Amino acid sequence: MHTGLRLTVLAAVVAVAAGCATGARQPTFTEAQVQPAEVHIGETATLSVRLHDPEHRVERVAWRVPGAGQEDLGDEVYLERQDGGATSVWSRDLEFDFTAAEGEYEVEIVAYDANGEVVVTRGADGFDAPLTTSTRMFVVLPDDTLDFEEVEDFEEDNGFGMDMEDLN
Repeated sequence: MHTGLRLTVLAAVVAVAAGCATGARQPTFTEAQVQPAEVHIGETATLSVRLHDPEHRVERVAWRVPGAGQEDLGDEVYLERQDGGATSVWSRDLEFDFTAAEGEYEVEIVAYDANGEVVVTRGADGFDAPLTTSTRMFVVLPDDTLDFEEVEDFEEDNGFGMDMEDLN
C-alpha cells in the first residue's frame, strides 16, 4: 500500500511538470512594432513581430487595421517569415497611399496553424485565447500636402472658383 502511494505521488508530479512544460512550450508573440512608428502618407514602414514557437504550431501570421475605413488597411494581409527556429521574425513592408486617413491606428496581429485556424493558447488565467498581439502606428500627412482652405483662398483671390452669378 505504501508503494501504491509513492506511484500515485510520482504520477501527480510528472503530470504537473508536463503541464508546466506544455505552458512554456506554447507559442507567444514576444515583440511587435512598426518602424518608423510615424509614417507619412506615400511612404513605407515595416511591420515586424517576433514569435516564440518551439513546437512550430504557427504556419502563418497576418495583420490588419480594423475600423480604419480603408480597404487596404482593413483587410487581413500575411507577413513573411524571415527566419525559422523556435523564435522567428515575421515582417512585411506597409505602403500608405494618399487614400489613408491621417491618425493613430492599432495594428492587430494574429497567428494561424497549418489548417488555417487561429492558434489558441492557454493564458495565465487558465482560459483559452487566440494567439494575438497588437502595436500602434501613426499615419501623418506629408509636410507639402495642400491645405484646402489655402486653395480656396487662392482661387477666390485670383478669380477661380466663382459662382456663375458672379460672371453676370
